[in-house]
Amino acid sequence: MKANYRLILSVLLLLCITINSNSQSWTDEFQNAIKIYQTQDFVGAVNAYYKARDLAIEQGGTKDKMYFDLLMGMTGPMAYLGMASEQGKIIDETTEYAEKEFGRNSTQYAECLDMKANWHVQYTQDYIEAVRLFTDSYEIKKRLYTPNHRNPLSVSLWYLSWYNAALAKDNPDLADLSFIEKNVELSRQLDGEKSAMFATTLSNTAQSYSSMGEYTKAIEYQSRALRSIRFLTYKGKKESLAQMKIDMGIFQYKYFSQQSDTKLLQNASENISSGIKNFEKIGTWRINLPRYNKDLGLVFLKLKQFDKARTCFQEALSIQYEFYEKDSYINTYLLREIGQGLMDAGLLEDALKYLSEASEILIGVIRTDFKYLSEQEKENMYFTSIAPMIESFNTLVLKDKGSNPQLRIQLYNYRLATKGLIHRNQEKILNLINKSDDAAVKDIYRQWIINKNLFSVKLNNASISTKSLDGIKNDIDKLERALSEKLHQLTFSTTTTYDWSDVRNKLAPSEAAIELIRFRKYEGDFTKEIYYAALILTKNSTSPEIVFLNNGNDLENKYLQEYRSSMQSFINSNYKNDLYTQYWQPVANNLGDIQKIYLSKDGVYNLINLNTLINPATGDFLLKEKDLVTLSRTDEILLNDSPSKSKDAYLFGRPAYAFNGIKSLPSEKTENDGLSVRKRSVNLQNATWTDLPGTEEEVLAINDLLISNKLKSTVYLKQEATESNLRSMNSPLILHIATHGFFSGEMLENEVVEEGGVVFRGSKQNLQVSEKNAMHNSGIVLAGINNPPGAKTQNDDGVLTAFEATTLNLQNTELVVLSACESGLGSLKSGEGVYGLQRSLKIAGADALLISLWSVDDEATSSFMKVFYETYLNSGDKYKAYHNAQKQLLLEYKHPYFWGAFELIGQ
Repeated sequence: MKANYRLILSVLLLLCITINSNSQSWTDEFQNAIKIYQTQDFVGAVNAYYKARDLAIEQGGTKDKMYFDLLMGMTGPMAYLGMASEQGKIIDETTEYAEKEFGRNSTQYAECLDMKANWHVQYTQDYIEAVRLFTDSYEIKKRLYTPNHRNPLSVSLWYLSWYNAALAKDNPDLADLSFIEKNVELSRQLDGEKSAMFATTLSNTAQSYSSMGEYTKAIEYQSRALRSIRFLTYKGKKESLAQMKIDMGIFQYKYFSQQSDTKLLQNASENISSGIKNFEKIGTWRINLPRYNKDLGLVFLKLKQFDKARTCFQEALSIQYEFYEKDSYINTYLLREIGQGLMDAGLLEDALKYLSEASEILIGVIRTDFKYLSEQEKENMYFTSIAPMIESFNTLVLKDKGSNPQLRIQLYNYRLATKGLIHRNQEKILNLINKSDDAAVKDIYRQWIINKNLFSVKLNNASISTKSLDGIKNDIDKLERALSEKLHQLTFSTTTTYDWSDVRNKLAPSEAAIELIRFRKYEGDFTKEIYYAALILTKNSTSPEIVFLNNGNDLENKYLQEYRSSMQSFINSNYKNDLYTQYWQPVANNLGDIQKIYLSKDGVYNLINLNTLINPATGDFLLKEKDLVTLSRTDEILLNDSPSKSKDAYLFGRPAYAFNGIKSLPSEKTENDGLSVRKRSVNLQNATWTDLPGTEEEVLAINDLLISNKLKSTVYLKQEATESNLRSMNSPLILHIATHGFFSGEMLENEVVEEGGVVFRGSKQNLQVSEKNAMHNSGIVLAGINNPPGAKTQNDDGVLTAFEATTLNLQNTELVVLSACESGLGSLKSGEGVYGLQRSLKIAGADALLISLWSVDDEATSSFMKVFYETYLNSGDKYKAYHNAQKQLLLEYKHPYFWGAFELIGQ
């Protein structure tokens, strides 16, 4: 899909400019920029475009239509150079200009949507967003044009045919594949079957089917295109023929993975080789030769002609470096594909060279490419570019069986550099905003908070008269980009990078640091076979030790179900299972006499409390055998955060879920094994929230402890336990919230909340959830949640979602306690942790979180919290308090359901 993106974008961009120009003359500098661009001097072209832009502004030319074309043209060379941030900024500038000068129903505005969609394809591969933007553009153009001659509408049809096909690969229900044949039929009508344009359309259609994995159809359409073009005479035929041969070879190579027909590979090598030779003779678009040589090398690997493959790869990089600096982000695509191909062929040493180089570039380039991106765009870039690269390296370590110490060191260092990358970046930005005296920054930040709140309210109540969800989301992204850019230099100038030896040197002799890593097996592509690895450091480590757990699929399915079932049954007798053997025994075998463990979790390990596992050899819970300290990353032991200056604590409990004459439902009790259980949860499909009297007793008891320790404690109970009071806090020392919590959605990676049928705001309606996002589907409920919609306001609707919680000011807050059900759950994403409340509260600035993994018992939780706070306030040691509270409750409740739900995360 990415293969021909820049060439096609360039051609289509020039086509759009030609259509727009209506023979209007260009300025000398603009003409000069275009000429430089056509010579493939992209750096020179960008500089020339900026010069032309500055002159246009100087000379008052911004009211002329040519200024729009100038801005449009700037994005072409930027795309070749991989200038994600700068290109995104120019696209935003162009879109704002088009809206102001031409209106939202103009062809210029539609073309801006096309540019933004192509930007998403290149940098984030977010085809859902791309197709949405292309569709909006298409609807505008349909009102302006008829499909009876070649015009911008025909360009949109081509875009929609290709990108709907790309979308269909992973999201078939969201794709409209009718555009593919519509595009062919339109070209047949407009251009005729004996035309170069029709041949190009057939080739583009082949690309569409290839992106869907329909290689038989791709080869069929490409064959038709090649037959058609051979009988034509036109300028540029040699280039088109060379390109079509190469594309045919690539389709054949990909089809080989389904057919294992060696003849296909021979044909593929002949077609790609022939196309490359033709391009070399023509001397044009040399910038595409690295990719073609890479593809030919991959074919030779399949043919086991390894020396030929190595020669192709060397040639690919030699030409690549003629155009790009060696540390350019653009190079990582080429390096990764070469490395993956070599790894798949079993040439691990060769693979290491390319994958290591790509990983180093990615880690370095993050500092520039994250400059002008919103959080969502950073996330998309991370999971489509950075995460697969690091995961490829992880898989190389697996294939090596962890035998190479240098590989293990690199793996540990990459983990420290990239784990939690996005949430760390957002946390740093919010911290700088709160410290900033810049009025412009403060104003953008206020607008950002307003729009985030509005988005959540609008998501719940579509009848609210305001912008569409997409409009609000666009405003949020724009504001986040502006904040990110303004604070970029400060964000990274204050960032310290640690490596594995820094962590090792900080450890005491009786301590270990463990990074748990989830990854997928790679066999030509990432498979569904899941592995986990534990990278272990001790004081005497000469390199990280690695322990592989090869039962990843069972850990995420069979054993997770068994664990959650056993936790929810809470039969208070003879609690035993073999989960220690599955989740922990391989790691324990390598720990010896180690007593304290700093543990950074990944994947399914975020959904279990290891303290609740029973060692079959001793019959004791892991709680009694080891001191586990859970961190986001193990290098957090090196951080020396200054203590909070605040002495304020805010306690929220027993919210009046309905008031002003509306009755709250009484709390519900169930009986199990003679124990009375009142859960702090609710069925979201029957979302009327019940009273929790135990939370009032809990909060009042904690308040007494805080006051006796000379802390200023503010209590919000019943009608005062509102969202607006929660938002009004300013960097407290402690925040404690005792209420109902919820998470509605799939927890494991790559699973999403299905659209429709999910209620997450306490409404009796069955709401349609358009956001497949755990940040919207997890949260806590507060006073007034059961009130009718008319009695709620934007800032006080009775619910705080994880999406909204990022706007809380928790800078230098030492502890946030969510004494609620499932407050630690969310959607798991390798390398970024849990997308839910715990993520948003860390972004908001909290040092440590005490959260729950399942529906907790009201009375047992109250007892747990009292013991926890007594120890914490006396000792100042959160983990000592946490472990003591668990052990105290274990004396009363043998089953870990009652004491094991809560997990402490952070220092």
